[in-house]
Amino acid sequence: MKLYEIYVREQEPVNRTSPIYLELETKVIDELPKEKHQYVMKEYSRENNQLLQIGVESLEAKRISVAMGNKSIELVRSKNRPEIWYEPSKRWIENGFFIRSESRFGMNACGNFEITAFDESDKPIAKQQVVVLPKHFTFQQYQLMQKEVKSLFEVLAFNRTEEAGTILRESQIVMYPIRRLKSLLIELDPWMNKIIENPMEQLEHVRTKKVQSQIKRWDSQAIIEKTIYPYREKISVRETLKDTNLMEHGMIRGMLDMIKSRILQDKEVEESMLVNLNSDLIKRIEALSKDNNSFKKEMELRCSLIRRDIGILEQRQEDWIGCLTKVEAFLEEPIFQVTPIEKEFTHLFSSEPSYMATFDLLEEIDLLTPKIQLHEQDFIEAMMNSPHLYEVWMLLQLIHQFRRLQFDCSQVWESLVEKYTREKKINGWNCHLPSLQNQGEFWIYYEPNLRGEDNGLLKPDYLICYRRSKSDIWQVHSLDAKYKPYSDFAVEIFEYDLERSCRRYYRQINIDNTTMRSAALVHIDKQSTHWNIDSDSIYKTSHFSVLPGELGNLEIYMTRLLHYFFELEEICPSCGKVVKGVKDKHKMVYICAEEGEVWVSNKCGSRWDYHRTQDIRLMKYASLNYNNQVQNNWDVHCPICWRDYNRNILNLNLFGNRINL
Repeated sequence: MKLYEIYVREQEPVNRTSPIYLELETKVIDELPKEKHQYVMKEYSRENNQLLQIGVESLEAKRISVAMGNKSIELVRSKNRPEIWYEPSKRWIENGFFIRSESRFGMNACGNFEITAFDESDKPIAKQQVVVLPKHFTFQQYQLMQKEVKSLFEVLAFNRTEEAGTILRESQIVMYPIRRLKSLLIELDPWMNKIIENPMEQLEHVRTKKVQSQIKRWDSQAIIEKTIYPYREKISVRETLKDTNLMEHGMIRGMLDMIKSRILQDKEVEESMLVNLNSDLIKRIEALSKDNNSFKKEMELRCSLIRRDIGILEQRQEDWIGCLTKVEAFLEEPIFQVTPIEKEFTHLFSSEPSYMATFDLLEEIDLLTPKIQLHEQDFIEAMMNSPHLYEVWMLLQLIHQFRRLQFDCSQVWESLVEKYTREKKINGWNCHLPSLQNQGEFWIYYEPNLRGEDNGLLKPDYLICYRRSKSDIWQVHSLDAKYKPYSDFAVEIFEYDLERSCRRYYRQINIDNTTMRSAALVHIDKQSTHWNIDSDSIYKTSHFSVLPGELGNLEIYMTRLLHYFFELEEICPSCGKVVKGVKDKHKMVYICAEEGEVWVSNKCGSRWDYHRTQDIRLMKYASLNYNNQVQNNWDVHCPICWRDYNRNILNLNLFGNRINL
């Protein structure tokens, strides 16, 4: 079975009752490339401006299915190319109109898919794996996102104490105890060398052909063979061989493989953190170089704290490389070129000193990672291989932001696992996140099913609901995740998504005792971010990009929720602690002495001339502003009149790029 990029030209079905589009032409382009034994396809791939999808080549198959998590689809055989199977376009009636399916296998549905071909008896005859990636995504980014999903779940599942590892101030994560790992690997080294130099062996009896003159010991079978075949040149004789392929070596191999996997996961996740922190530091240093006011001391403190975490992560990168080099050297030894085996405590591990010490030390390394139950492991694996990996990753990043801002996320892990164990999906999941600082409460929803004002189905990816203490009214904010590389597309495609997955939610989500305040898109296009698309209603609709190692926009989104929508100006956007503001003429200044974070609540200086009846609190930050910052200064453009302090007007297009009128 092989997978190809194909182009299928279709037309609407002649029969009005038929849901399947008719195939007119099918072109086979190229076989898909492979990464680590699985095919890789980029969504929205084009050939001569024709949108491509995945075709599966299999002449002998009678049926081919594609599994996506707990769902599956059936492919159809091409009439023009009978060796090719594909997913046709489908249609259905919605509100009296035919709606054509936007998503087809390999065209614009991302994730990890398993393709299975069946014979006439409906028995599987071939399988293949394919990963469909967003257009601007690399396979390495996809793997990093998988590792971050696993790491973020572990943060929720494990309650590591600070003594167990280094705590990273900026993320408030207690990290893997790498110093202990280094120490144990140093202890392990001489014992492993003893095994490598003098491995235990097992005796194996085999029969081999030998020339009669070279046979020194004749067994009964060899004597009989010589008697029956006196002129045969070579006779089969029994020999005893020494073999180092012990099951204990397979067990050691398996434990080393697990350690290597752990090292690679944490190394790459921490490298992503390092990229994000360096990006933040660069912006703050630029702001600091242009700042001449009394905030300089605090801004320098903030930079020094970020540098501290960067230093920790850089040192840990060196440590990870050292540990990885050591483990890979063990794995390259000939006696460990065997199939990994599940560990168990054998007689050899309990009797021979070098094997006993090796087993004990590898066990101790294994215990550095707290254990989770089998059904929890299944859940994490399912989420890592989900067709909706980006949505799951974003959900965990949102939860981590709430956790960092001191909202109680202790129920998240258990409720997610229970939901998946019960339903084999997490769609419809929700969780209560009360403030640990008595600053109200959140409910977060993942893919809730809602009814709009026209009774149509609404299904935003995330719904964030907030209520202040002692209030009866909940604020509601929707967020929808998209994979499209919008800057590569016509503006009409972007407008369509903003209307359907943003403005429509803003207009139609109507729940008792709630008020809808904002709707946003989060996507992977680094060239597109706009925090205030419809300036007639401040911050009502927006879009922004978030990627591994580039989480700044997510922090901006959370800050905007806290400081503008929830009016919790006093909460530090870095640590979530409550800070007392200081009145300074017409503005309020907030300084978190512990974090060195500074933010200002001000007014637009042009309001009396341009929007006297429309006023807002104009929030300003050293960096990561949701109002467009003026050259890293303590100045931003007003989201109403788009003027800065010097009354220069900013004009942006839909993608958030500056335009000259």
